Amino acid sequence: MEGFLDFTLPVYQRVFITRSIAIIPALMVSFLGSQTLTQMDNFLNILQSVQLPFALVPLIKFVGNKKVMATFALPRGQIIFASIFGVFLFTLNFFVVF
Repeated sequence: MEGFLDFTLPVYQRVFITRSIAIIPALMVSFLGSQTLTQMDNFLNILQSVQLPFALVPLIKFVGNKKVMATFALPRGQIIFASIFGVFLFTLNFFVVF
C-alpha cells in the first residue's frame, strides 16, 4: 500500500485502518435477523459450490506438475485419486445447486 500510493503511515494507524475495514462489515452483518443470516448462509454455500472447480482443478494440475513442484509433486496415483474425487464433488455440487 505504501509503495503504490506513495505515502507512509505509522504501524498502529495502518493496523487500525485495515482491521476496521475488515471488522465493520462483519459487525453490521451480525445485527441482521436470524432468518436473513440463514438465507445469506445458504446463498454463500451455493456460491462456494459454484466456485469450487475454479480452485480445485488448477490445484490438482499444479501439484502434479514436476516443473512447478519439483520433488514435491504428487505421484500419478494420487493425482488420479484427486481427479476422481474432484469429479465426484463437482457432480454432487451440480445436483445440490440444481
